[in-house]
Amino acid sequence: KELVEDAKKRPGQIVVGDSTSVNVFKALVGAVRLAGEGRDEILVDAITFPTDGYIAASAARMTGCELRPVDPDELSSALGPRTAAVLLNHVDYRTGRLYDLPSLTSAIHAAGALAVWDLCHTAGALPVGLDEHGVDLAVGCTYKYLNGGPGSPAYLYVRADLQDRFDSPLPGWNSHAEPFAMSSSYEP
Repeated sequence: KELVEDAKKRPGQIVVGDSTSVNVFKALVGAVRLAGEGRDEILVDAITFPTDGYIAASAARMTGCELRPVDPDELSSALGPRTAAVLLNHVDYRTGRLYDLPSLTSAIHAAGALAVWDLCHTAGALPVGLDEHGVDLAVGCTYKYLNGGPGSPAYLYVRADLQDRFDSPLPGWNSHAEPFAMSSSYEP
């Protein structure tokens, strides 16, 4: 409910479509591109949902970044000037432990990196506060606590002030400024 209410307050920050895996890929590659030169490291929750780890490894290979698994409790000491993006789960899917999204996002920003949160195990069940806490990018699914059921799409959140610089690695017809123009060049 809160995610839907946030979307109503700030429309245009959430796009529903694709799978969680595709959206994790888009968010991580986009975050690395936003981070800029000299930032060649992606940190990932060491106990992340396995698919998130696979996608993070692929995104790291494709962007020339080093992937470093980190325990969320040790994140502050792991962040550095090379860190481009950090992928964290809002909750540990195995134990139900809720991570402190506001303080971890703040630590990531203090290091000059971008925060990417996986909300699959919290959105629809717990308050998130993406805008309130300055989250850069987030992904999630609609088939769990948002009650979409099997086969329902995932979503990608891109904070409003990042959208003009967000360079999606998978641009498509539906994200074109004028999809029915059928232009051969892409305009986001």
